[in-house]
Order: sequence, then C-alpha cells, then structure tokens
Amino acid sequence: MNKKKTSKKSLLLVLLALVLTVGTIMGTIAWLTATDSVTNSFTAGNITNPYEPNDPTIDPEDPGNSDGTDQLDGNLYEPKWDPTAEHKMLPGATFDKDPFVGIGPKSEDSYVFAWANDATKVLEYTVNAPDGTNCGWVEVSGTSAADGKSALYVWCDASGAPLALVGKDNDSTWTTEPLFDAVTVDTDATTIEAGDMVVFCYIHQSTSGDGVTDLYAEAETGALAEYNK
Repeated sequence: MNKKKTSKKSLLLVLLALVLTVGTIMGTIAWLTATDSVTNSFTAGNITNPYEPNDPTIDPEDPGNSDGTDQLDGNLYEPKWDPTAEHKMLPGATFDKDPFVGIGPKSEDSYVFAWANDATKVLEYTVNAPDGTNCGWVEVSGTSAADGKSALYVWCDASGAPLALVGKDNDSTWTTEPLFDAVTVDTDATTIEAGDMVVFCYIHQSTSGDGVTDLYAEAETGALAEYNK
C-alpha cells in the first residue's frame, strides 16, 4: 500500500500597530497537512493572536492594564503605551513605547521579525540587542535605512542566533524583550509635524510540517519582502 504525502505550506502572519492610530493588518494563515497512514489523518498548523492584554515580562496570567485600556493589537503588545494620553511632539520629548511580539495558544513554533516606520522622521529609539545573557533583537544584514534610523530585526538568543518562539497548548508566548523601550523626539529637530510611527511584526513557522527542516531562510525571505514593500 502506497503512503500518500501531502505538501507542507508555510504559515504567515503580518500585523501592524500604529503609535497614534492603532490598527491591525493580518495576512492569510496558510495551513499544512501531513499523513502517513491509510486513514489520511490531517493536522492543521496555526499561528494565533495571544491572549488579551497581559504583561509578558511579569505574569502572563495577570492583566497588564487595570484601567481597562487595550494595548494589545494582534500579535503586538505595548504595556507602557497609553493610547489615551496626548503625545505632543516637542524636541527632546520622550514617550514610553515598548512593542513585544507574541503568538497565541496552540501556535506553531515561530521566528519573529519586527521593524518600525516613522512617518514623522524625528523619532529616535534604541533597539534591545542580545548582551550575552539576555535574548534580544538583531538587525538582519543589509536592511538598515539610509538615515540609519530603521532596519529589519529578528528575535535572537543571548548569543545573537535567531530564536523561535515556542508555541504552548494553553498559553501565549512572548518575546522577553520589546523591540525598544521608548521613543524620543530628536533634540535637533527644527520642524516637527504630527504623524504616525508604525511598528510591524512578521511571524513565520520555524520548522516544516515534520518538525525537522528549519525554515529560517524562508522566514527571512518573507520578512524582507514585507519590509521592502
């Protein structure tokens, strides 16, 4: 009896969060199937949104917003960002903004990428990089913008190697560090106009359907395609 093999497709999720106007864009979540028996059992892969707001750095079961504000948007979470506050653009002004990336329960293990697009052109930030002890974000080679203020980053272990978020059956999984902790208006800015800073994340399953083949190359290619749009 011949065994049938089905094709394996990658999962993709692209999300969008705005600083001043919050919104979400979701790409199609593809599905994968696998069978190795006459019954042709199928299992669907998945990447889901995390649970409703909780602080990934404190207690994943404890809501992070006692005032009821919603700082979770798709798979991006900014526990320090206050969507109800006025964020007035003045030279030297600093705003708490800390975008974490996460995947929901029963998600596939996933590589995650993030980047920021600043329409105001005057916001500066420091990316949380690995330091030999803590995980962090590493720039994907060759993606730094001409002005040096933006690039594509991938979540990495303490040594700087890409690290997949591991999906859990009954809980969300988050990066342990945000892309950055705050944004500051350039002190040398002479002309300031209101605008949005957009933080994107791209999520891609980390292995093939058999759990053996690493898909980082495919994940990076997909992230680059989104980053370069």
